[in-house]
Amino acid sequence: MKKLIVTSLSVLIAFSIANAKTVKLKEPPEELGKYYPPNSDKFEFLTNMYQLSTSFTGVFANIQEKQWDKALNWAEKMKDHYFKIGKLVKKWDKVLRKEAMNNLVEAVKSKDVASVKKYANIVGKTCVQCHKNYQLPTKIKYHFPSFDTSSIEDPVTGVEYGVHDYMKKVTNDMKLLKIYLMQGDKTKAVKSGNNFIKRFEGLQQMCSDCHTNKASEEIYFSKEIKGKLSTLKEALIKGDKDKVSSSLGYIGINNCSKCHNVHQIPAMLKEKFEK
Repeated sequence: MKKLIVTSLSVLIAFSIANAKTVKLKEPPEELGKYYPPNSDKFEFLTNMYQLSTSFTGVFANIQEKQWDKALNWAEKMKDHYFKIGKLVKKWDKVLRKEAMNNLVEAVKSKDVASVKKYANIVGKTCVQCHKNYQLPTKIKYHFPSFDTSSIEDPVTGVEYGVHDYMKKVTNDMKLLKIYLMQGDKTKAVKSGNNFIKRFEGLQQMCSDCHTNKASEEIYFSKEIKGKLSTLKEALIKGDKDKVSSSLGYIGINNCSKCHNVHQIPAMLKEKFEK
């Protein structure tokens, strides 16, 4: 019996791994957008998916414990949530294996373990196929906030820029301070360095749009980072190339890279859907 539940619950993983090397970003059906912000804050479709997954687990957990009445209750819930997919997104109604789902419920009623396993695998394959095609694009398109709606007031010029343009200025300042320092042009290096520091600190405007918890902001703008910024400013005045390099390296690894790894990749993917 243990083998049954392990096999049944792992069927989704097995089929997902089969094509792991191929990543395709298919456009989710337009009607799916009705169940995500800004059209809805209730996440009706996602909620149904969670309920379906829970019901699936409920069926096999109770079969394993030989609680067939409870397993049937979960099987009927599973059927309701499975059929609801087609009601929420009509395009997907035709790919549902409704007969297999009905047979799964009947198999639970008759306590036919082999048939339960058989029809669960058939139904599970439809879930896996849909997830393979649409789960990643849906998360990117509907779950990830767009940076195009954000803007930052530049503390150097006072002009309000979009995120892309602002980040270009931050990056350019960092490059210029390195260039001028290596050329021995101390005055220009200090100016570019100060601009970099001001603009780097100005990023907090954007972060606070989503990271409303002060504790989360302090992770990015920590005492250590503020200390490195102070060290960077002093090193530029003294022309200390080693301290400038080490300070920038620390900031790059502990701030820039970590933020980019979390936000930049999905943002770039999201742009593909918005073009």
